[in-house]
Amino acid sequence: MALDDARVALFREHPPAWWGWPWRLPTPLTITELIAAGSLDPRVAGLLWVALERRASLLVAAGPNGAGKTVLLSALLAFLPPHVQRVHLRGMAETFDFLAHADPANTYLLCNELSDHLPIYLWGRPARRLFELLPQGFGLGATLHADSVEEVLAVLRAPPLAIPAALLAQVALVAVLAVRRQGAGLQRRLATLHCLDYTAGALVARPLAVWDQNRDTYHYEAEAHLGPLARRLGLAPGQLAQRAAARARFLAALVARGTLAPDGVRAALAAYRDRDAP
Repeated sequence: MALDDARVALFREHPPAWWGWPWRLPTPLTITELIAAGSLDPRVAGLLWVALERRASLLVAAGPNGAGKTVLLSALLAFLPPHVQRVHLRGMAETFDFLAHADPANTYLLCNELSDHLPIYLWGRPARRLFELLPQGFGLGATLHADSVEEVLAVLRAPPLAIPAALLAQVALVAVLAVRRQGAGLQRRLATLHCLDYTAGALVARPLAVWDQNRDTYHYEAEAHLGPLARRLGLAPGQLAQRAAARARFLAALVARGTLAPDGVRAALAAYRDRDAP
Protein backbone atom coordinates (compact mmCIF):
# COMPACT_ATOMS: atom_id res chain seq x y z
CA MET A 1 0.00 0.00 0.00
CA ALA A 2 1.48 3.35 -1.04
CA LEU A 3 1.52 6.00 1.67
CA ASP A 4 1.23 9.73 1.11
CA ASP A 5 3.94 12.09 2.32
CA ALA A 6 2.03 13.10 5.44
CA ARG A 7 1.56 9.49 6.53
CA VAL A 8 5.19 8.70 5.83
CA ALA A 9 5.99 11.60 8.17
CA LEU A 10 4.01 9.82 10.90
CA PHE A 11 6.32 6.83 10.51
CA ARG A 12 9.33 9.10 10.80
CA GLU A 13 8.16 10.53 14.10
CA HIS A 14 9.22 7.22 15.64
CA PRO A 15 12.31 5.04 15.30
CA PRO A 16 11.78 1.92 13.14
CA ALA A 17 11.67 -0.39 16.16
CA TRP A 18 8.61 1.49 17.50
CA TRP A 19 6.41 -0.39 15.05
CA GLY A 20 7.69 -3.84 16.06
CA TRP A 21 8.02 -6.48 13.40
CA PRO A 22 9.31 -4.74 10.24
CA TRP A 23 7.45 -7.04 7.89
CA ARG A 24 4.12 -6.31 9.55
CA LEU A 25 4.23 -2.53 9.66
CA PRO A 26 0.76 -1.10 10.30
CA THR A 27 -0.59 1.93 8.50
CA PRO A 28 -0.32 4.83 10.97
CA LEU A 29 -3.73 6.40 11.52
CA THR A 30 -4.89 9.71 12.93
CA ILE A 31 -7.24 9.97 15.88
CA THR A 32 -10.08 11.08 13.60
CA GLU A 33 -9.51 8.08 11.33
CA LEU A 34 -9.78 5.81 14.35
CA ILE A 35 -12.99 7.54 15.45
CA ALA A 36 -14.40 7.26 11.93
CA ALA A 37 -13.54 3.55 11.91
CA GLY A 38 -15.34 3.07 15.23
CA SER A 39 -12.21 2.07 17.15
CA LEU A 40 -13.26 4.55 19.82
CA ASP A 41 -15.88 7.27 20.02
CA PRO A 42 -15.39 11.05 20.33
CA ARG A 43 -16.26 11.05 24.02
CA VAL A 44 -13.52 8.56 24.91
CA ALA A 45 -11.11 10.42 22.64
CA GLY A 46 -12.00 13.74 24.29
CA LEU A 47 -11.25 12.36 27.74
CA LEU A 48 -7.92 10.96 26.54
CA TRP A 49 -7.12 14.32 24.93
CA VAL A 50 -7.50 16.18 28.24
CA ALA A 51 -5.34 13.57 29.97
CA LEU A 52 -2.56 13.52 27.37
CA GLU A 53 -2.35 17.30 27.11
CA ARG A 54 -1.46 17.19 30.82
CA ARG A 55 1.07 14.39 30.21
CA ALA A 56 -0.90 11.72 32.05
CA SER A 57 0.74 8.30 31.87
CA LEU A 58 -1.12 5.72 29.81
CA LEU A 59 -0.86 1.97 29.21
CA VAL A 60 -2.52 0.50 26.12
CA ALA A 61 -3.08 -3.25 26.30
CA ALA A 62 -4.56 -6.02 24.17
CA GLY A 63 -4.25 -9.78 24.15
CA PRO A 64 -3.73 -10.65 20.48
CA ASN A 65 -1.23 -9.20 18.07
CA GLY A 66 -2.68 -6.79 15.53
CA ALA A 67 -5.28 -5.29 17.85
CA GLY A 68 -3.93 -1.80 17.22
CA LYS A 69 -2.10 -0.96 20.45
CA THR A 70 0.78 0.91 18.83
CA VAL A 71 -1.48 2.54 16.24
CA LEU A 72 -3.79 3.92 18.95
CA LEU A 73 -0.97 5.10 21.20
CA SER A 74 0.77 6.76 18.26
CA ALA A 75 -2.43 8.60 17.31
CA LEU A 76 -2.98 9.79 20.89
CA LEU A 77 0.48 11.36 21.01
CA ALA A 78 -0.90 14.14 18.83
CA PHE A 79 -2.60 15.41 22.00
CA LEU A 80 0.70 16.03 23.81
CA PRO A 81 1.66 19.73 24.02
CA PRO A 82 4.15 20.63 21.27
CA HIS A 83 6.86 21.60 23.77
CA VAL A 84 6.92 18.17 25.42
CA GLN A 85 10.03 16.16 24.57
CA ARG A 86 9.34 12.58 23.50
CA VAL A 87 11.97 10.02 24.51
CA HIS A 88 11.75 6.68 22.73
CA LEU A 89 13.20 3.99 24.93
CA ARG A 90 15.57 1.52 23.30
CA GLY A 91 14.30 -1.76 24.69
CA MET A 92 16.81 -3.94 26.46
CA ALA A 93 19.59 -1.69 25.14
CA GLU A 94 18.23 1.30 27.10
CA THR A 95 20.90 2.97 29.25
CA PHE A 96 18.70 5.80 30.58
CA ASP A 97 21.40 8.27 29.60
CA PHE A 98 18.66 10.78 28.75
CA LEU A 99 18.28 11.37 32.49
CA ALA A 100 21.38 13.58 32.43
CA HIS A 101 19.58 16.28 30.45
CA ALA A 102 15.82 15.56 30.46
CA ASP A 103 13.38 17.78 32.33
CA PRO A 104 10.88 15.37 33.92
CA ALA A 105 8.10 17.99 33.90
CA ASN A 106 8.38 18.36 30.12
CA THR A 107 9.23 14.81 29.03
CA TYR A 108 7.10 11.89 27.87
CA LEU A 109 8.73 8.46 27.82
CA LEU A 110 7.62 6.08 25.08
CA CYS A 111 7.95 2.31 25.32
CA ASN A 112 6.73 0.37 22.29
CA GLU A 113 6.08 -2.72 24.41
CA LEU A 114 6.63 -4.06 27.91
CA SER A 115 7.58 -7.61 27.02
CA ASP A 116 10.43 -10.12 26.87
CA HIS A 117 9.51 -11.21 23.33
CA LEU A 118 12.09 -9.10 21.48
CA PRO A 119 15.24 -7.16 22.42
CA ILE A 120 13.58 -3.97 21.16
CA TYR A 121 11.01 -4.32 23.98
CA LEU A 122 11.54 -3.42 27.63
CA TRP A 123 11.46 -6.02 30.42
CA GLY A 124 13.07 -7.01 33.68
CA ARG A 125 15.13 -4.51 35.63
CA PRO A 126 15.02 -1.81 32.90
CA ALA A 127 11.22 -1.96 32.87
CA ARG A 128 11.08 -1.63 36.63
CA ARG A 129 13.44 1.32 36.50
CA LEU A 130 11.10 2.95 34.01
CA PHE A 131 8.28 2.92 36.56
CA GLU A 132 10.65 4.19 39.25
CA LEU A 133 11.08 7.35 37.16
CA LEU A 134 7.41 8.26 37.21
CA PRO A 135 7.34 9.82 40.71
CA GLN A 136 10.00 12.25 39.46
CA GLY A 137 7.42 13.74 37.10
CA PHE A 138 8.03 11.90 33.83
CA GLY A 139 5.02 10.91 31.75
CA LEU A 140 4.80 7.46 30.15
CA GLY A 141 3.07 5.91 27.17
CA ALA A 142 3.54 2.16 26.73
CA THR A 143 1.84 -0.95 25.38
CA LEU A 144 1.71 -4.54 26.60
CA HIS A 145 -0.15 -7.79 26.03
CA ALA A 146 -3.11 -8.33 28.38
CA ASP A 147 -6.83 -8.94 27.92
CA SER A 148 -8.11 -6.87 30.86
CA VAL A 149 -7.03 -4.19 33.30
CA GLU A 150 -6.80 -6.90 35.96
CA GLU A 151 -4.38 -8.85 33.78
CA VAL A 152 -2.36 -5.68 33.10
CA LEU A 153 -1.86 -5.16 36.84
CA ALA A 154 -1.15 -8.86 37.45
CA VAL A 155 1.56 -8.93 34.76
CA LEU A 156 3.26 -5.83 36.12
CA ARG A 157 3.06 -6.87 39.78
CA ALA A 158 4.34 -10.41 39.21
CA PRO A 159 8.03 -11.36 39.02
CA PRO A 160 10.33 -10.50 37.38
CA LEU A 161 8.94 -6.95 37.33
CA ALA A 162 7.29 -6.98 40.76
CA ILE A 163 6.33 -3.31 40.50
CA PRO A 164 4.82 -2.06 43.76
CA ALA A 165 1.25 -0.81 43.77
CA ALA A 166 2.38 2.69 44.74
CA LEU A 167 4.51 2.90 41.58
CA LEU A 168 1.81 1.43 39.35
CA ALA A 169 -0.53 4.10 40.66
CA GLN A 170 1.68 6.69 38.97
CA VAL A 171 0.00 5.51 35.75
CA ALA A 172 -3.23 7.43 35.31
CA LEU A 173 -5.03 5.41 32.65
CA VAL A 174 -5.18 1.87 31.30
CA ALA A 175 -6.90 1.30 27.96
CA VAL A 176 -7.63 -2.27 26.88
CA LEU A 177 -8.42 -3.04 23.25
CA ALA A 178 -10.56 -5.81 21.79
CA VAL A 179 -10.47 -7.29 18.31
CA ARG A 180 -12.91 -9.73 16.76
CA ARG A 181 -13.66 -11.02 13.32
CA GLN A 182 -16.62 -9.39 11.59
CA GLY A 183 -17.47 -10.62 8.13
CA ALA A 184 -14.32 -10.67 6.03
CA GLY A 185 -12.48 -8.21 8.26
CA LEU A 186 -11.63 -7.39 11.84
CA GLN A 187 -13.44 -5.10 14.26
CA ARG A 188 -11.08 -3.25 16.59
CA ARG A 189 -12.41 -1.38 19.60
CA LEU A 190 -11.15 0.32 22.73
CA ALA A 191 -12.97 -2.06 25.09
CA THR A 192 -12.34 -0.46 28.48
CA LEU A 193 -10.76 2.66 29.91
CA HIS A 194 -9.84 2.66 33.60
CA CYS A 195 -8.25 5.17 35.93
CA LEU A 196 -5.85 3.77 38.53
CA ASP A 197 -6.51 5.05 42.04
CA TYR A 198 -4.26 4.37 45.04
CA THR A 199 -6.28 4.70 48.22
CA ALA A 200 -5.38 3.54 51.73
CA GLY A 201 -2.56 1.38 50.40
CA ALA A 202 -4.75 -0.36 47.82
CA LEU A 203 -4.61 0.00 44.05
CA VAL A 204 -8.08 0.21 42.50
CA ALA A 205 -8.92 0.33 38.79
CA ARG A 206 -11.98 2.56 38.39
CA PRO A 207 -13.90 2.18 35.11
CA LEU A 208 -14.47 5.32 33.06
CA ALA A 209 -15.80 3.84 29.81
CA VAL A 210 -16.80 0.31 28.82
CA TRP A 211 -17.65 -0.86 25.31
CA ASP A 212 -20.93 -2.74 24.85
CA GLN A 213 -20.05 -5.17 22.06
CA ASN A 214 -23.68 -6.11 21.41
CA ARG A 215 -24.74 -2.51 20.73
CA ASP A 216 -21.31 -1.25 19.66
CA THR A 217 -21.71 1.71 22.00
CA TYR A 218 -20.01 2.89 25.21
CA HIS A 219 -21.28 2.96 28.76
CA TYR A 220 -19.85 5.83 30.81
CA GLU A 221 -19.63 6.11 34.55
CA ALA A 222 -21.21 9.11 36.27
CA GLU A 223 -19.26 12.36 36.49
CA ALA A 224 -18.41 11.62 40.13
CA HIS A 225 -16.30 8.65 38.97
CA LEU A 226 -13.98 11.09 37.22
CA GLY A 227 -12.74 12.27 40.63
CA PRO A 228 -9.50 10.23 40.83
CA LEU A 229 -8.45 11.19 37.30
CA ALA A 230 -9.50 14.81 37.77
CA ARG A 231 -7.41 15.10 40.93
CA ARG A 232 -4.24 13.90 39.29
CA LEU A 233 -4.85 16.24 36.34
CA GLY A 234 -5.30 19.17 38.70
CA LEU A 235 -8.95 19.65 37.77
CA ALA A 236 -12.32 19.40 39.46
CA PRO A 237 -14.49 16.54 38.14
CA GLY A 238 -16.86 19.04 36.55
CA GLN A 239 -13.98 20.81 34.82
CA LEU A 240 -12.66 17.53 33.46
CA ALA A 241 -16.09 16.55 32.18
CA GLN A 242 -16.62 19.96 30.58
CA ARG A 243 -13.24 20.02 28.85
CA ALA A 244 -13.55 16.45 27.64
CA ALA A 245 -17.02 17.14 26.24
CA ALA A 246 -15.80 20.23 24.37
CA ARG A 247 -12.96 18.30 22.81
CA ALA A 248 -15.30 15.44 21.94
CA ARG A 249 -17.57 17.84 20.04
CA PHE A 250 -14.57 19.26 18.21
CA LEU A 251 -13.32 15.81 17.18
CA ALA A 252 -16.80 14.74 16.09
CA ALA A 253 -17.03 17.85 13.91
CA LEU A 254 -13.67 17.05 12.32
CA VAL A 255 -14.86 13.55 11.47
CA ALA A 256 -18.13 14.90 10.08
CA ARG A 257 -16.20 17.33 7.86
CA GLY A 258 -13.89 14.57 6.66
CA THR A 259 -10.77 15.97 8.34
CA LEU A 260 -8.96 12.66 8.60
CA ALA A 261 -5.57 13.05 6.93
CA PRO A 262 -2.50 13.75 9.10
CA ASP A 263 -1.81 17.29 7.88
CA GLY A 264 -5.41 18.39 8.37
CA VAL A 265 -5.68 16.85 11.83
CA ARG A 266 -2.37 18.34 12.92
CA ALA A 267 -3.45 21.81 11.78
CA ALA A 268 -6.85 21.49 13.42
CA LEU A 269 -5.37 20.46 16.77
CA ALA A 270 -2.87 23.35 16.63
CA ALA A 271 -5.68 25.81 15.92
CA TYR A 272 -7.69 24.42 18.84
CA ARG A 273 -4.72 24.81 21.17
CA ASP A 274 -4.24 28.41 20.08
CA ARG A 275 -7.92 29.16 20.60
CA ASP A 276 -8.03 27.38 23.97
CA ALA A 277 -4.83 28.97 25.34
CA PRO A 278 -5.43 31.23 28.38
